[in-house]
Amino acid sequence: MEQRALIRFFTLKGLKAKEIRAELELVYGPEALALLTVKKWRKRFHEGRTDLIDNRRPGRPVTHDLAEAIQSMLAERPFLSCKVLCRHLRIGNATCLRIPHND
Repeated sequence: MEQRALIRFFTLKGLKAKEIRAELELVYGPEALALLTVKKWRKRFHEGRTDLIDNRRPGRPVTHDLAEAIQSMLAERPFLSCKVLCRHLRIGNATCLRIPHND
């Protein structure tokens, strides 16, 4: 988010994407955003976008209820397979694996 703010600032100053990337690299080193990402955000800001937050993406959001359901099923049967959890809760495999590790 911090780098996006800088991209917006440098876009308003009239810098090109490669120049912005070079400035970011001076400050952030290897953690600087890739040139392609800088180009995409520069274009968005050049077209009038002002916010720095990502747009919402389609898909089923992970709710607190879903996390609780997985936790309670695992509490009852700790060796329950992810495949069974996915089938029972009608969720994707990646979601099933991610929730117990994040909570």
